[in-house]
Amino acid sequence: MKKLCLFCLMFIWCCQYLYSGNNSDVVLFKIDGSNIYLSEYEDYYRSIDGMSSCSKEDYFYYFLRYKLKVREAIERKLDKDEKFIREFGALRQELLYNKSLHCVKENEQNGDNVVIQILTYRLRQNEDTDNGLNFMKILYSELSSGVSIIEATRKYPDEMLKIEEIHDLSALLNETKEALGRTPSGEYSKPFVSPEGVHIVRETSCECETETVLKHAYEALLIAELDKNIILAYGEFSDYELERYFKSHKKKYKWEYPHYKGAVVHCKSKKVASKIKRRLKKLPMEQWTDRLNELIEDNADYQSMINVGLFSIGENEYVDKLAFKCGDFKAMDEYPYTFLIGKRIDYMPDSYKDVYETLLQDYKQEREKLYFGDLERKFKVEKYIDVLKTVNSCGSN
Repeated sequence: MKKLCLFCLMFIWCCQYLYSGNNSDVVLFKIDGSNIYLSEYEDYYRSIDGMSSCSKEDYFYYFLRYKLKVREAIERKLDKDEKFIREFGALRQELLYNKSLHCVKENEQNGDNVVIQILTYRLRQNEDTDNGLNFMKILYSELSSGVSIIEATRKYPDEMLKIEEIHDLSALLNETKEALGRTPSGEYSKPFVSPEGVHIVRETSCECETETVLKHAYEALLIAELDKNIILAYGEFSDYELERYFKSHKKKYKWEYPHYKGAVVHCKSKKVASKIKRRLKKLPMEQWTDRLNELIEDNADYQSMINVGLFSIGENEYVDKLAFKCGDFKAMDEYPYTFLIGKRIDYMPDSYKDVYETLLQDYKQEREKLYFGDLERKFKVEKYIDVLKTVNSCGSN
């Protein structure tokens, strides 16, 4: 939660002057028929000015993906999920408590945008109501002294305490309405009992523009986390899929310099080297280190050092001399005989495993493109990228 709070604080700082919703603005793209305006994009783009070298054209796709994640979160009704309500409510109170989130009540006289926050202690079967009241009195004392709701409740499990934010006042229980009537706006009520448990209730400010931005940011974060597995599932990153991707993009992974794939072994003599080679050459190279260690444990004659890997020219002096016939090396005192076991690979990787990390990142990006492409089709995205030509990266129009 601390990391999330830090992220959201930075997000609010970057976006505190964000677009307020001018419907006469130029439409940049549409998601499911809803307009996303150029001015909003400009304000987001200005918020990263000086912190990123991302061009306005490239940033468009990050912005679009962000909006798609928010739309997908809304589609899945994440904001109605009890865990989301609890965690976002706790985060919101943390930011309010630290005076990082500034909300102004609008249309207060009409009763619009009023939010009722309800903290409920869930009575267990056959549990005495007085037990719940006594517990909530302790929480009430903490909340009244200025402790944030996240600090007061974080050590208790979800099945014990429930946090809700209610916008529909007609859905409130009579006991809750009566408690609100006795409690000044913005303050916590004293604990009271209803058929649903023991409660503390408070009327809070309306959701402001900055809070809406924060909520969308949190929804996008949750979708990114939830859909991490979905993105992976597009290819599942099996050996078969990665190898197929490698073969179809092989030229992309051509090396600039030769490589040697195998092992550098330092031992006592040429005779020992011959014995080690006979024992290892029929095994997969991934097993060489463990097998040599086993041999050394059984017979001290096999005492040696081994370094298994993929070596580019210039990375290892022993490989440079023995495989690429360049440079020189000084023999080790304890193990004066050095030899290689493996093969030289000039410029084209022998397997996808030879370029695994780079290939994996490329494959992830490919899966993500497919994933967001599906979201674009799902939400019928319409792009008007030509309007980006009017964006001024300096922040003035």
